[in-house]
Amino acid sequence: MILLRAARPRGGRLGAVLAVLAGGAGAVEHLEFETLRTEGPFELRRYNAHVFAEVEVHGDPEEAGNRAFRPLYRFITGHNERQAQIPMTAPVVQAPGSAGVWRVAFVMPAGSALDRLPAPSDDRVRLRVAAGGLVAAIRYSGTWSRERFESHRRRLEEWIAAHGWTAAAPPLWARYDPPFMPWFLRRNEVWIPIAAPMREAAR
Repeated sequence: MILLRAARPRGGRLGAVLAVLAGGAGAVEHLEFETLRTEGPFELRRYNAHVFAEVEVHGDPEEAGNRAFRPLYRFITGHNERQAQIPMTAPVVQAPGSAGVWRVAFVMPAGSALDRLPAPSDDRVRLRVAAGGLVAAIRYSGTWSRERFESHRRRLEEWIAAHGWTAAAPPLWARYDPPFMPWFLRRNEVWIPIAAPMREAAR
């Protein structure tokens, strides 16, 4: 991967890590999934279990992403018990919590397991296994405003309801591109895990 050292991209520290993704886009691993259904911008996907490195922070969405960047990026670049380098992946995933808390996560590379990853040296960073399962997703381009996130979240919830499915967890916000990417080319997604039985959901 190539770390861009030109003018600092807009978007703060999270923008910097997304710039890293852009610099090595051909080599950056994306979290894999199986597409079960596609309807316009909506998809029903099946993900396998994967590991997140995660930090909880307060603030609005962009502030939260920027505050979480430093401990997460230091973790994958050697600030861990083995001083190991961990490849960057995409997307960067963010989830709203309660009382203004956001969970911001880097996805660990495919095949990662908790017992094989080095323990973080920063106690703010937590490794967590995300169970595999069904996820409803909506893909959109544009800015990273909370308004756009909420608008697409509502659309996705309506699509889920129209199929009689039930959300199993709060929504996730996935961002794939750097802030200097033209807004109309950015890949953004909202994900909602769903609890529908596999056979019913895949019909």
